[in-house]
Amino acid sequence: MTVFDKGVFLDGCGLKFDREVILNQDAVYLFYLNHIDWFHDVFLDLNTEGFSYGVLSNGYFYKIGVKSNRIERIVISSEKEIKKRVKAVIAYDGTEFSGFQVQKKDRSVQGEIEKILSECHNQETKIHGASRTDAGVHAKRQVIHFDTDKKDTIDKWKYYFNRRLPKDIFVKSVEFVHPLFHSRFDVLRKEYRYLINIGEYNPLKRNYEWNVSNLDLDILSKELHSIIGCFDFTSFSKGEKDSKIRTIYNAYIIRHGDTIELIFEGDGFLRYMIRLMVFALVKISKKELRASMTDIINLKSRKYSTHLAPACGLYLYDVEYSK
Repeated sequence: MTVFDKGVFLDGCGLKFDREVILNQDAVYLFYLNHIDWFHDVFLDLNTEGFSYGVLSNGYFYKIGVKSNRIERIVISSEKEIKKRVKAVIAYDGTEFSGFQVQKKDRSVQGEIEKILSECHNQETKIHGASRTDAGVHAKRQVIHFDTDKKDTIDKWKYYFNRRLPKDIFVKSVEFVHPLFHSRFDVLRKEYRYLINIGEYNPLKRNYEWNVSNLDLDILSKELHSIIGCFDFTSFSKGEKDSKIRTIYNAYIIRHGDTIELIFEGDGFLRYMIRLMVFALVKISKKELRASMTDIINLKSRKYSTHLAPACGLYLYDVEYSK
């Protein structure tokens, strides 16, 4: 058993026990002390960032989130008859979708998958995705999860999906996961890539890249590198009400002939954030905008970030969770 002192809990940590929500270090630590026997079988590595999952000594399911070597979040469920939770990695061509998120009238990735699942379960079945990609945005590795009471194997689930889903969606892998795993809230980092063709326009790739000429790649690389770090990205957000602070772990360019990939790795991204940044990066690299990315970020204003790069060049490339 790992015994924790108060300092192990972050000042702003939270705990959710079924529907009860407890906030701040003092209250969470008091709950822990009052139920310390529950945690008898919990062995937590505070050097490992992310979530650990398991079962408490009383049979309750738990997950604990660690950030900066301290406990940030605890979730406990007393529900004993929990359905199986299924995690699936999917890829899709976003060209003919209104986006990932379900829409009332327009076609969406979520809508297509939920239609198949609801037919399978003979009742409405919802899925959750790691990222709500916009209309026209593609995904190489999107992650979803859903709950089921079916006894099918993971191989049967994968076969069933790929036999029934439209050809612009493909399920790459399926696995059973802990009942408290969440494809969106448990993400450690995401990787997006943006494809730009700096050569001759190719009509066959018009839905999969942005054709741009006269880019100074040295300037582009320098400006892209300048966004690495933890910043308030208000200047590159649109319609966000919550915190605009995000951490970019890495940002760089890979070139394949006339095609360049802009890679963005971070803990999360605001809506339209990458497309707003790519447009600004292109304008700066074409010497059509004198402000730098650092200037624009520090301004905390949409003055220099009014346009979006086309959705067709953006790909959700990978989503990473705790090992």
